[in-house]
Amino acid sequence: MQERKLLKTSILLFGESDGKRFGRTFLIERKLEEGASSVCYEAWHENSAPGVLKEFYPRSVEGLERNADGQLIYEGTADGGREAFEQARKEYMEPYMTMLSIMRESENRKLRSFIPDFEIYYGCEDDCGVTGSVYIWMPRPKLETFEYICRDIQKHPSVKPERKLVTVLNAVKYLTECIQGIHREGLLHRDIKPSNFGFLKYGDDVLEQTLTMFDINSVCTAEHVPKRVMGTEGYMEPEAAYERATNQTDIYAIGATLFRALIVSEGIKGDGYPYEDAQYDRLKKLVDNSMLTRSSEANSHPRLRDLLARILQKCLCEREGRYTDCEALLEDLSEALYYALPTELAKKSRAGERWTLVDVERSFGRGGERNVPLALQYHLYEYPL
Repeated sequence: MQERKLLKTSILLFGESDGKRFGRTFLIERKLEEGASSVCYEAWHENSAPGVLKEFYPRSVEGLERNADGQLIYEGTADGGREAFEQARKEYMEPYMTMLSIMRESENRKLRSFIPDFEIYYGCEDDCGVTGSVYIWMPRPKLETFEYICRDIQKHPSVKPERKLVTVLNAVKYLTECIQGIHREGLLHRDIKPSNFGFLKYGDDVLEQTLTMFDINSVCTAEHVPKRVMGTEGYMEPEAAYERATNQTDIYAIGATLFRALIVSEGIKGDGYPYEDAQYDRLKKLVDNSMLTRSSEANSHPRLRDLLARILQKCLCEREGRYTDCEALLEDLSEALYYALPTELAKKSRAGERWTLVDVERSFGRGGERNVPLALQYHLYEYPL
């Protein structure tokens, strides 16, 4: 496996607009991360704010070199090496080309709002006589990742626990709506996890309705699922090893993402840990004993805890018993939100009216009328007569 030659300070790339090619120099600030098939950099160009430049750089391909302009090109001599690189590049680009087509043709405006803006650039011009790599440029505002939200909950589960639980449920609800839109277009995501989506912030408020997916290179059509297994440990269904991916593949990952945010115990406080299938039979107990649900009477509502356990169980079970579509999952998430929200906001939510996290904090802060029956239900649940 070859050692990667990373970008230094700049790279000249070529894009296309209105059928014409143009050159653009990207300035590199720093490397963000490396994966098996790509390297991500924080970068910018003369007409942009900082964003992410993603370079297709497969570890498995020998013979990739950088030229004087920083472009990654294939200069290997192995039999079939160039063809193998071109085929791998084509497969890498397929999800992005699919999403571009859908963004142009689909009437699903909600889906378009979830997918990040991106542009495709190439490492050489058409007539340069060499085989270059391909690049994805994603200009984007600074977003709060759901992984960051999970870490904050794990470290401080007792600080504003009602607000945190509502944030989690609302965020996962919007995530499910996003995946619902992807499924309706005949696509699968296949790599949902807390670090793959995020939200804009306004002050200390996370704006869940601004959910944006960070990475879509795992997307494929439901009819033509690649043989290569895609996913991340802790968020990938067990069936991935021997079954084709389906809508239920994504639903499992949504459940594992919810688990990551909800379950906080003394033994795993801090960064938390991903879901393991050995924990399935303990899901109800884990929900009941989570420091997030036990940190307030509102979060400890017996019906709410039962709903949270049910959602996890129906996401994380074997396919035979799992939610078959996002619609059913959304119904249960909406009901859980109804019990997590103060009374007046729960009514607004049921009526389709808008509310904000500031409203949640105000309602719980002034000890609204719902807190008395919540306290009674909580104590009867914990200490039955």
